[in-house]
Amino acid sequence: MRISKQSIVKIITMGLTVGVVLVNLFLVNNLERLRQQDAERYNEALWFLFQLNKEFKDLTHEAELYSLGHMNLDKVMLAYDVTWSRFDILLNSKEAQRFQEYDYLLMTFTQAFSRFKTLETTFARVENGKLTAQELFEAIRRQHFMIIDELNGVFMMKNPVAMKQVEVMNQQYKTVKGTLAASLVLFFGVIWVLWHDRQHHHRLATADPLTQLSNRLAMNQALTNFTAQQTPFSLILIDLNHFKYINDTYGHPFADKLLISLAQRLRTIADSDSECYRIGGDEFVLLHRSHTELNLDEAVSALEHHISTPIILDGKSLVVTASIGAAQYPLDADDTESLMLIADQRMYREKHRHHQCQKVKMRG
Repeated sequence: MRISKQSIVKIITMGLTVGVVLVNLFLVNNLERLRQQDAERYNEALWFLFQLNKEFKDLTHEAELYSLGHMNLDKVMLAYDVTWSRFDILLNSKEAQRFQEYDYLLMTFTQAFSRFKTLETTFARVENGKLTAQELFEAIRRQHFMIIDELNGVFMMKNPVAMKQVEVMNQQYKTVKGTLAASLVLFFGVIWVLWHDRQHHHRLATADPLTQLSNRLAMNQALTNFTAQQTPFSLILIDLNHFKYINDTYGHPFADKLLISLAQRLRTIADSDSECYRIGGDEFVLLHRSHTELNLDEAVSALEHHISTPIILDGKSLVVTASIGAAQYPLDADDTESLMLIADQRMYREKHRHHQCQKVKMRG
């Protein structure tokens, strides 16, 4: 079986659409997963930072009370041990493993912990009397401000590593937007191809290739619609007289030109309430909505006159006549088969009358 070029284009377009949509879905899912992971890690790190800051504040407060003589050194050292434990949880507990996957966060907390542990030397010098309580308080407060400011800077995304993470996610977001736009373009492209393909096949199925008038299939569809909606209409059946003689005398190409010329004439007759059809070799049908019996007779007479107007083809002048039979729905019949039969019978009576007239003329 041979596949048409249009079918190949349709298959390729549909395949590309599906592919781009799948890629787009993958990127959206991946971006959402990364965003969610980043949000969870960031929130966990913020929570640990909040706890660390709380412990550090308590330590600073205890040191201040000690410098004012309201607290002994043991309680300050106890607050130091609690803060030291918070750092240990940050760096070694399972609860902190998620945000530790970010190297820059782990490195930042490790460096902060290293600076914090230098306070042990400060405590030792206070115990030896080499530093005063006020100097201990100043050292702890200084470490508190330095460490918390540095960590705040990290979480405010001021470091290059964090900015790189944001850049990567923004780039992925742009990629997703681009693939989504491509998906929409391809999707509407597929819809257009399918619609165009359907219209093309519908035209092929319902149009006469020679005259470009609608064909028998289109007429049957129109008749079905009219009767289903109970729309009154007239069916006018047209059969050309002596067309076989013209075909045999002048040849098929000439006869085809004649049919095309007559089709153009019939097309000019049709108005917004009418439609012309070619249903056979030299047979045509005119469907007209809402004709009364009186003006139907006038329409048939006008149609006979219009058809019999001389036609100039290839330098030859021809007068073509036609036998016409008409029937009305629902006046003559309330179904299409009976209506066609009545119009056909009236058309053949007219053709018989035409042949009788021709014989009389020949005898005369």
